[in-house]
Amino acid sequence: MQIEYVRFDNPNTITYIPDMSFMSYLLPDYHKFFSNVPETFKDKYFSRKEMENLFDLKDILNSL
Repeated sequence: MQIEYVRFDNPNTITYIPDMSFMSYLLPDYHKFFSNVPETFKDKYFSRKEMENLFDLKDILNSL
């Protein structure tokens, strides 16, 4: 499930939540600025783009 907006006090006012997946294309290193990963897991964390590259690499290796 993905939440696109939130209603706070006023039921007529809608606050939209920005699409952060689009941010990775605009700012490739945005996760460094807006990271929600705890410091202890930084060495185990991969950005979305890095994961896509790893999946592509896995597909290439499997096809050999």
